[in-house]
Amino acid sequence: MLDMAGDASEIDVVRALTRGLAQGLTSPEIFVAGLQERPKLRHVAVLRDLCTSGWDVESVLEWLFDRDVIRRHALPVPTNQVRRVAGTDTSASDAVRVLQSHFSLGQRVQSDSGT
Repeated sequence: MLDMAGDASEIDVVRALTRGLAQGLTSPEIFVAGLQERPKLRHVAVLRDLCTSGWDVESVLEWLFDRDVIRRHALPVPTNQVRRVAGTDTSASDAVRVLQSHFSLGQRVQSDSGT
């Protein structure tokens, strides 16, 4: 992933990193350690932010939503990657995964990126 960052677009690099993190191919700590060895790497700020911000995103679509909607408009930080039974606030192992939840506001966002 670090090698591709020099030539790939920001979207492609974020897609590769979020997929790698979601599939357990790397960890934020390991990836940040690699970034420290390459401080002039293209997209280093975005990659570091993705690994250290505490935002639990599993796809480039989720990252774009966080960046372009949540952060840009200073919305309350949601609880990400929550499993809920449809129509309730009840957790269950067979429930659908909700991308982001604002339980105090009664709002949920679900997106499927296909990536």
